[in-house]
Amino acid sequence: MDDRLEGQITLRQLRILKVLCEAHGAETVRAISAYLNIPKPSVTRAMDRFEGFGLGYREPDKRDNRSVNLFATDAGKAFLAKVLAELLAK
Repeated sequence: MDDRLEGQITLRQLRILKVLCEAHGAETVRAISAYLNIPKPSVTRAMDRFEGFGLGYREPDKRDNRSVNLFATDAGKAFLAKVLAELLAK
C-alpha cells in the first residue's frame, strides 16, 4: 500500500472507491449512497479525501446543475488493485 495512504483510507472509503472503479461511467453521491446504504455526507467526505490523494475527481453534471458526477482516477484504480492484492495475499 502507498505509504502516505497507510491508515488514511477507511474500509467504508475503500468500498466507495471500489464502486467508482467498477463503474462504467459517472456515479453520483446519491447513487453510491443508496447502493452502499451509507449517508450522502460520507460519500462527499470520501470524495474530498480521494481528490486530496489523487484517487478520484468530480465533474459537474452537464444535464443537471444540481448534481455532480464522481469518477476514480487511474491512480485510484491502481491503488484499489494494490490494496485488494495485498488483502488476498494475507
